[in-house]
Amino acid sequence: MITTEKESKLCFGQIWQIDEAREAVGGLGTFSEELELKNINNIVAKFMQSEIWITPVKFQTRNVPYSLYAYQKDIKNRANWCLLYKIEMNPGQMFTYNFLGWVRIPLHKNQKLREEYNEKKNLWIKEEIGGSAEKRVRERQKVADMLSKDELFCQLTPSMKRFVLSKDQQLVLLERYITSGKTQRWNEMEMVRIINDARLLVQEEVMKLKLKNLDDELTKSNPKRLSESKGSSIPMPDELDKAKK
Repeated sequence: MITTEKESKLCFGQIWQIDEAREAVGGLGTFSEELELKNINNIVAKFMQSEIWITPVKFQTRNVPYSLYAYQKDIKNRANWCLLYKIEMNPGQMFTYNFLGWVRIPLHKNQKLREEYNEKKNLWIKEEIGGSAEKRVRERQKVADMLSKDELFCQLTPSMKRFVLSKDQQLVLLERYITSGKTQRWNEMEMVRIINDARLLVQEEVMKLKLKNLDDELTKSNPKRLSESKGSSIPMPDELDKAKK
């Protein structure tokens, strides 16, 4: 669960907890997320930022000099016992794990923090089990919806069959959104997907408008159609008498 909140300032010596982040599945944004994380790690050294990665199946090796293997939870003494390893990489790009000893980590007593953490984690688990779309996909859809409501982006020709702006011009408009801070940075493939999604949203609205106009025209040309649709399906007594005669 990686936080996506952005701050304009970094606190010196701040520690970030990255808890069971989703495994990379090769999606449109996976490569961008990896690059952004590397770039951030390269530039925040000045502020002495630290990261704690909590992964259930393996040790992290990215900028991680030490790792703790959670061996046992001691409920009686309220502590976790862990094995401490030092991670080193040799010239052949192979990692070695040197055991240094045991570490005892006390369990905190902040019940409010525990409840907030469990609530956040349970929500994340629910989304994973439910197979909901990852957050980056939802963010792309939000930007597409924003673009589809932009007067310049959604402007159509008089025939309402084509956009006034070309796809390249719409991409430039999306880049302006990025540079002005209206949305985050996206890779080229994601930007194309956002543009296509926004264009589809506009076309859907145009189709709804055309269907409504067609229905209005049919109603005007055939008033009886409207009266029949609003009339009662149960015959009145005088109509039954006429039918018998």
